Amino acid sequence: MKSAPPTPDDVLRQLQEAEVKFLRLQFTDILGHTKNVEVPRTQFAKALSGDVTFDGSAVQGFTRVEESDMLLSPDLSTFLVYPQFGRDDRERGRVARLICDVTLPGGEPFAGDPPPGAAGAGGAGAGAGAGHVRGHRAGVFFCSSGTRAARPPP
Repeated sequence: MKSAPPTPDDVLRQLQEAEVKFLRLQFTDILGHTKNVEVPRTQFAKALSGDVTFDGSAVQGFTRVEESDMLLSPDLSTFLVYPQFGRDDRERGRVARLICDVTLPGGEPFAGDPPPGAAGAGGAGAGAGAGHVRGHRAGVFFCSSGTRAARPPP
């Protein structure tokens, strides 16, 4: 049975309990490379509500300077606190991440953001038993329930 999706308050509580100092808001560029905007603890509530903006013209292939304001809308189900491995990690502080959709200031999805397009394609196949899974690496895999996984094409 699926549990309820996390709320911003749930994620904020987990950030506080884990003593996270920085939150990385990750997204993929038009070429599928992972990018991120890192915010300090003082900006966590703003980040969880989707109010963090960035300059889209600074990301290759995103937009022109005239239309550069972009928002990061986090998918709260992708929350993860990174493990700490060495002394440098402990000195810097704990870091967590959320995978985000890129939206325009009016709230509409940015057409150059790969995940929303992939989600739409997954929705179209849902009636046939297919869906999509979103993860850290840019990529979408459609699977039919009850079948064995096939290798991706070369």
